[in-house]
Amino acid sequence: VCDGAKTIKDGMFEDCIGMEEVSIPQGVTTVGDSAFLRCRALRGVRIPLGVESIGNYAFGGCSAMTSVVIPSSVSSVGAYAFSTCSGLTDVTISDGVTSIEMGVFTNCSSLTNINLPSGITSIGESAFSNCSSLTYIVLPNDVNYIGSFAFKDCSGLTYISLPAKLKEMDKCPFEGCTNLEYAEFLGTTPPIYPEQKYPSIPTYPFTDCGTDIAGGTILLVPDDAVNTYTEARYTDNVVCESSKYLSTIKSTALNDIETAMKGVTLTQNDADIVATCLANIGSTNDISIIIIEKQKTPKNQYSSKSSKVGIRHAPPQLIWAASSERSKTHLSSTNPLYPPLE
Repeated sequence: VCDGAKTIKDGMFEDCIGMEEVSIPQGVTTVGDSAFLRCRALRGVRIPLGVESIGNYAFGGCSAMTSVVIPSSVSSVGAYAFSTCSGLTDVTISDGVTSIEMGVFTNCSSLTNINLPSGITSIGESAFSNCSSLTYIVLPNDVNYIGSFAFKDCSGLTYISLPAKLKEMDKCPFEGCTNLEYAEFLGTTPPIYPEQKYPSIPTYPFTDCGTDIAGGTILLVPDDAVNTYTEARYTDNVVCESSKYLSTIKSTALNDIETAMKGVTLTQNDADIVATCLANIGSTNDISIIIIEKQKTPKNQYSSKSSKVGIRHAPPQLIWAASSERSKTHLSSTNPLYPPLE
């Protein structure tokens, strides 16, 4: 893109299937509709500070792209802007964007990490549908609306936190989230949804949720709102529990895991992972673990040494969630049920 350009025009590089890299120069304020649509070899793009809007389908179908940072100068990201970027794993949206529009990240099947700014107030229709690698989502505090099918078929999703300001959910926003274990509502008043306004239309928010896990989806709600949420009838397949439910799970997990890991033989890498897991559910103890070290010999032999794992200094990479009530032990990446220690 030439220096001095102010706008990347609609469809300017559409279907440039051999383009691998692009650097948008300073001074560009607008990336037009379908500007890089289906540039399937495009691995990286630098969006500079100063860009104010990204058009509809701007980077749709850029399947080789792995990460994107949207700077704080951007106030508008159009519908389906990054849809079907199947290689996209990490997205950072800086302050400036206030809504996630329709289908922006739909079919981003490799997306594992999405950082949403605090100013987001709405999540559009199908915004994250078919993002099957997402495991957890914490929506910002100001989100008050979630559109139809917003997280539909996010089959890897295990946890979502919904803010107290959430007032309305449209049709079936979590339909097909088959591994959703916990949906945590921070507000005492259940958000409304179309079923309550139009009883003849089945639009339950948690349709077909939790079908792949024992016990189904659990709604975690404030202590004094369990009955209110139960009466809201979000679906027949979920159970409402007080938010204190998690503290019981955490205590059980901590005891079980500390006991099970004593004297276990692991590689150094796996020992670090175990240390992280324990740290993130509150362990303050050192666990004696035998570390296996690979020797550089033709026979690929191993030697072992005993080592104490420094629990509190483990990097916050993995979190262990265990629930004896559900007869399930679960290791998942970046799950916020037990937030990393500072």
